[in-house]
Amino acid sequence: MNDPYNSFNPNRKIAIKCDEMDDERKSYLQERYENGRRRLDVIRFVHKIWTEGGSDDSGLAGPFLDGRVRVLGCYLRGDENDDDEIMNEQKEEETTGKAKMRLVDGRDLSYENFFHNHMDANIPVVIKGLTKDWGATNLWTRVSLSDPCEYDNNDPLEMNERKQMLVPNLDYLRNKYGDESVSVHLQENAGFRNSNSGSMIMQRQKVDMDMNEYANWWQEYCKTRRNNWSDNDKDDDSSSKVLKYLKDWKFVSTHPQSDGKVYSTPFLFADDWLNGPVGCMGAAYRFCYLGPKGTVTPLHVDVLNSYSWSSNVCGKKEWYLLHPSHTHLLYHVFGNTLAPHFHADLEISGIGVELYPGLARARQLAIRVIQEQGQTIFVPSGWHHTVENLEDTLSINHNWLNGTNICKCWERVKGELSNSSLFGNNGDQFNAVVINLNDMSTYHAMDKMVESCNKQSIPSISAILNNIKNNQGRNGNSSFDEGDIYLLWLIISKRGRSIMKETRVDKSLTHPYSEQMKFQITYDLTRILYVATNITDLLNTFNALNQNTDEVSVSNKDKQINMNDLHTLINDITSYLKSKNLIDS
Repeated sequence: MNDPYNSFNPNRKIAIKCDEMDDERKSYLQERYENGRRRLDVIRFVHKIWTEGGSDDSGLAGPFLDGRVRVLGCYLRGDENDDDEIMNEQKEEETTGKAKMRLVDGRDLSYENFFHNHMDANIPVVIKGLTKDWGATNLWTRVSLSDPCEYDNNDPLEMNERKQMLVPNLDYLRNKYGDESVSVHLQENAGFRNSNSGSMIMQRQKVDMDMNEYANWWQEYCKTRRNNWSDNDKDDDSSSKVLKYLKDWKFVSTHPQSDGKVYSTPFLFADDWLNGPVGCMGAAYRFCYLGPKGTVTPLHVDVLNSYSWSSNVCGKKEWYLLHPSHTHLLYHVFGNTLAPHFHADLEISGIGVELYPGLARARQLAIRVIQEQGQTIFVPSGWHHTVENLEDTLSINHNWLNGTNICKCWERVKGELSNSSLFGNNGDQFNAVVINLNDMSTYHAMDKMVESCNKQSIPSISAILNNIKNNQGRNGNSSFDEGDIYLLWLIISKRGRSIMKETRVDKSLTHPYSEQMKFQITYDLTRILYVATNITDLLNTFNALNQNTDEVSVSNKDKQINMNDLHTLINDITSYLKSKNLIDS
């Protein structure tokens, strides 16, 4: 069951497997995503016009006063009607999480089911029972009574009924790993909604501490929390103290001998092209998180559009997740800033609704999940999310990708490169529309203008790189930060070669599970081929702009992609698929 090539039947109809109706649904969601991305590009262009390319923020005063910013907010949301109803909704405390997420037992979830219904469909799920055999459950936790400050009063009967729960075993962690340096993130208040400005999560400050120092801080913090509760000291509540959240502890990288002993990657996530024996990055994207109640992770999407999975060894988390087709709703009205969390508009007195016009709708569409101890959440590609620890929590988290989302990774990279390339020569025409952006007739005119402009809504490789070249220094040499592209190249080259090597012997395709293997091999290699071809097109155009046919000119000379290696990989995969009759000759 641990081999993804041999663990499922691709022909079985299950739940929302990709049949004709599901393909229509996918196309609809992709169209929604592209439309939202175009809207963000439009409002960013509007901001440039109003601020003279971003150099003069005083140009925003007029649009705020005469209502043009409000109309722009309507455009960002995609609605044409007066937004009073939306504004009233945003005054309510709870307008969130109408969508639901499945909770399944890991014993009942086959790889086949997970592949089709969640990875390929890009749908989140919560899974229980995947951590029961982990060493971390016994070694890194201890049994404790629930915190007395969980209760509203000093009722002796209620206090006597405090439940037993697992909490992080700080003494063990300090004794075992006390001298180890860890990265600790700071926040000014507990939770997302105890600040008037959200500054506690926008500053993103972090410091390095050793585990011993961090454990000492935590224990002192817990004493303060209990004492303040006992004394009913509302003016000196621990929620107003700086909290410290240990994040991104690369435990397996530092302690490879403990891999499989403290925890092991669940079989559902074993096809990992980033980490482990199949991956190209060792254990670089395998993390431990450790934080007290109230610590948070702000709104974000995972690196390179990767998947993530997160298992609570102990504790409880609250998640908000939003489908990629609604991403544009999470941005500032000028499209240049992602909201720090789903309630940021409610924390900014007076103008929060105008600054974040899409958040009320985003809250309605978001999935809210309470993840309990021992549960694992799968976060698909491109889903923005926030996380808050509702109890003292220790979790294991991986970022990973494979054939089901490698194309989404490429689209993310291409999308980042295409910034500011949307309108091309239509900028003057669009400028004329924006000047009078203060009534609905102009709103419709802008919509039509964007529709005509966006025959090039996803700019060509040539348009993207010409835009980069036109913004370079006087020497005329174009370059770009190719870190993500280089990482994609490492991933697909290693995995492509590995698949062909593992299955090159003829008998490997006449094995009892040959149909399943053929499906998975074809699925993976055709997607690797797609990404490799697109990277080749990008770099060929880049080289043509630089009149350089040997190597890509990048800022980091250690991260150059050899074009011959790319062409060889493409030719080898194509020949392999044809020789195995997996694609038409």
